[in-house]
Amino acid sequence: MIRQTLTAALVAVALAVAAAAPVVAQGPALREVSRGEQSNVEASKQAVSRTAAQFATMWKEHNWESPAPRIDFAKEMAVAVFLGTQQTAGVTVQITEVAPKATGGVVIRYRVTRPATGQVSAQVLTFPYHIVAAPAHDGPYTFEKVD
Repeated sequence: MIRQTLTAALVAVALAVAAAAPVVAQGPALREVSRGEQSNVEASKQAVSRTAAQFATMWKEHNWESPAPRIDFAKEMAVAVFLGTQQTAGVTVQITEVAPKATGGVVIRYRVTRPATGQVSAQVLTFPYHIVAAPAHDGPYTFEKVD
């Protein structure tokens, strides 16, 4: 009886933790290419690369030390958000959605998280970024920061 109650409690806790965990690159349409806190892009920037040449230029600015990951530009486009220089650790960015707009083009939604007020975090320079591969879309695009 105690074992069953304990097991049920652990399952409930695990489900609650899983429900609260952030989602990275939602849905099958987005594929994470790279994400982290150290980029060579020092200014805030959003970018869409629809060709291998565009992506190679963006990747070289972001990380000149390693080769660019493979993206099939016949089917995909690269979408990136760079937050630029941040004064503290714990700042992250996550592209949450790339969705077609009714008027044409796409909207790219992303979320920025920061350490909570009063939370202790290292006072170091970071350069958070997130790059995903999304289904290729023609037309204009807009970036939208969401809470």
